[in-house]
Amino acid sequence: MDGLLLTTEIIGGVLIVGILVFLLLTLVRRRFIAGGTVPVQCALRLVQGRWRSGLLKLTHENLEWYPLFGLTWRPRYVWRRYGLEPGEIGPPDGAERRSALIGIMQPLRVSFQADSGRGPGVFDLTLSAAAYTALRAWLEAASPPDRRFEV
Repeated sequence: MDGLLLTTEIIGGVLIVGILVFLLLTLVRRRFIAGGTVPVQCALRLVQGRWRSGLLKLTHENLEWYPLFGLTWRPRYVWRRYGLEPGEIGPPDGAERRSALIGIMQPLRVSFQADSGRGPGVFDLTLSAAAYTALRAWLEAASPPDRRFEV
């Protein structure tokens, strides 16, 4: 009986330590992703795919999307600022509300087309109205690209 109790305690301890390590790595990862900015919680859907929760980061040149959970330190998708064109804007439908949008206040669904970067050319984002305002201002505030050295 003592052996079974000891085994159960070891398994329980390993599980608790594993959960704590995962939570600590997630927090460190989010601080690393933020890098002095405020990442935005959003949901991404590729062409008629499923919604996936993630973090959106606006850098000087790029829009970066990171999966919400995971241990990767690099963005899964990167779009160049100058190649992004927002399209249709509207409220998410019922299925979109239930899928990956937990915690997003006043969600808006925005379709995008991108012609540059390391990501899909057509995608939808669902983010809060305030985050959409910030994203739109970021897109409009971009200086014109320097085309002197393009061939």
